[in-house]
Amino acid sequence: MPAEPVSERRFGRAWWRRRRKRLLQFWGIGLAASVVVTALSTMDHFETSQAMGLDFLIKLRGQQLLSDVVIVAIDDETFEALGQRQPIPRDHLARIVRGLQRSGAAVIGFDIAFTSASSPEDDRALARAIAGFGDGHGSRIVLPSIRPSSGPLADPALLATVPVGSPNIPEDTDGVVRRAAMLVPRSGGGAEPALALAVVARREGVSPEALARRFGQERAGELVRINYAGPAGSFLTLPSRVVAALGEAGAEVPPDNPFRGRIVLVGATFADSRDFFQTPHGPLPGVEVHANVAHMLLTGGFIRPSGWAINFGLQLVAVLVVGVIMVSARPRVANALCFGVPLVVAVPASYVAFNSGGYWL
Repeated sequence: MPAEPVSERRFGRAWWRRRRKRLLQFWGIGLAASVVVTALSTMDHFETSQAMGLDFLIKLRGQQLLSDVVIVAIDDETFEALGQRQPIPRDHLARIVRGLQRSGAAVIGFDIAFTSASSPEDDRALARAIAGFGDGHGSRIVLPSIRPSSGPLADPALLATVPVGSPNIPEDTDGVVRRAAMLVPRSGGGAEPALALAVVARREGVSPEALARRFGQERAGELVRINYAGPAGSFLTLPSRVVAALGEAGAEVPPDNPFRGRIVLVGATFADSRDFFQTPHGPLPGVEVHANVAHMLLTGGFIRPSGWAINFGLQLVAVLVVGVIMVSARPRVANALCFGVPLVVAVPASYVAFNSGGYWL
């Protein structure tokens, strides 16, 4: 290689001599700030602002899927047709189960409270429908862990065959649902699987604990970021009255219906249910939040936060570059570059990393 011209070497040395002291000051301050920021970030002092940044990336990405999760919604029109009765009539839920069974659904998960018994006749109808939809490994229906203490739905013989999952959804301090626990601690000790985990595990034919271990979520109460698949309406959603009609005697079920081989979550979306949660995409019904968690488990599309070392390294690179800009350019130009470069480079790079592999910088 040709030797570097003497004039260029002299220019480089002169540039360094004139700017060395100021540049080292910038770098020293930037290094100290990076250490402090990384330490505070590791201790979750920037949790809210970082969570809002992730919310922005999730919104920016938009809708992602075609999914193996379908929602059967007890919507406002169905609720009106049922006479606005609460709890939801159990005979209606029994017809939904029969309709989905005839349609070839793989697993059904109920995001509906069964805290109290209804009429014995209706409860028996639902209990029979649940008992009739199973295989050699038990029922293919997952019920919420909160159940009535008496009546046909509290029959120990039935419950022994039915997997359960917790419908509880934790909220962040600002009231937004961004995270979920795969294993939810019980008040009396131990843990139970989240509803979405129980449903996906039943479809995969493994225990919820084994599925949680597969994704490194074996500790009870450990929270994982929900990688939302899109805004409201991202999942195929059908009204429950349509599905219940498929459970009537003589109803024709198309062989290529949208339920065949899929996970189906049944939940309330009517306004009076008050089962709505604030999310990065705005308010979503609880059943749709569970659908997002189930979709994340099915696809393995977890959000992967970058570790402190990567964050610290990126900050150091920024400090080195910014320091050179600050001592080389005029103040106005330097300020414009230091403000504009992150917007032009860092934000798109963060989006590409998140959209391509779920990496959260």
